[in-house]
Amino acid sequence: MIASLEGTVAATHDDNITVVVNGVGYKVYVPDVTKAQHAGEAIMLHTSMVVREDSMTLYGFSTSEERNLFETLLTISGVGPRVALAIISTLSMDNLRNAVVSDRPETLARVPGIGKKTAQKILFELKDKIAVG
Repeated sequence: MIASLEGTVAATHDDNITVVVNGVGYKVYVPDVTKAQHAGEAIMLHTSMVVREDSMTLYGFSTSEERNLFETLLTISGVGPRVALAIISTLSMDNLRNAVVSDRPETLARVPGIGKKTAQKILFELKDKIAVG
């Protein structure tokens, strides 16, 4: 597995960036804030590789805490990489923790692709998995 990448941003796209490391370009799906990187800038990403029958996809994060949250979200039934990435792009870690602690599904329902029922399910399953404090 690829745990991290350090290189140069070669290009930014709608939902991913290309990071060149020693002459090899990696397509990495990243949260919205990371897409603000400009071509030519140095970048270090903590990555999670999702392997499926028909693909191997890299997801990159500016901190290991974001990556850990992404991987925790993937353990929830019905939450795939795209939804997990949308959650991280929309909500800060503190906002997500507050939503879990105060049981506010409306906070999660702001994330594109998540309705009220799915938000309730995610909050319920995160109660024991997310560190509060």
